[in-house]
Amino acid sequence: VGIMQTFHTDAYARSSAMFTGFEQYSAAAWVGDVLPEDPGSATWKFKTLVGISPDPLTATQIGNIVAQSGNYYLNVAGINITAEGTMGGGSFIDITQGMDWLTSIIQTDVFIVLANILKLPYTNAGMAVIEGTLRGDLQRAINANFLAADPPPIVVVPDVASQAPSDVAARGVKNITFSA
Repeated sequence: VGIMQTFHTDAYARSSAMFTGFEQYSAAAWVGDVLPEDPGSATWKFKTLVGISPDPLTATQIGNIVAQSGNYYLNVAGINITAEGTMGGGSFIDITQGMDWLTSIIQTDVFIVLANILKLPYTNAGMAVIEGTLRGDLQRAINANFLAADPPPIVVVPDVASQAPSDVAARGVKNITFSA
């Protein structure tokens, strides 16, 4: 059992494997090419890797790699490209990377708001501050080409009066959601 099969069988959500038949560092070249870009703003497919030779793969070999959510480097129509751009669990690298980045900036920015204000009132006006922060982060993700601008993101902040008394007493807010 190879590492590619293990990543796929165990549905590794944040690990990817690249096949190479040569003694070269395809995966390192791939990471070096795409990782400097804004998270989620570039796909990991169709990348030409500097100094890396493509593998002469058969259709059967490609099918086996794809069946294991693996990646490979080959020549198509005279252009060397990476394929498929997936994690072991089958999701695309750029989507996973972008979601992790978006989650991180939302958590960080909401924390910064809470840490730098004397008191955020438990009112609809106070919740509007959190909503504005969330909307700003979603716009940042649109500007980075991770999220689509159309349709625009939808943010739902529940009315403070609808919060459970136990959540109000604990100064917690539940059910702030967005779709984008």
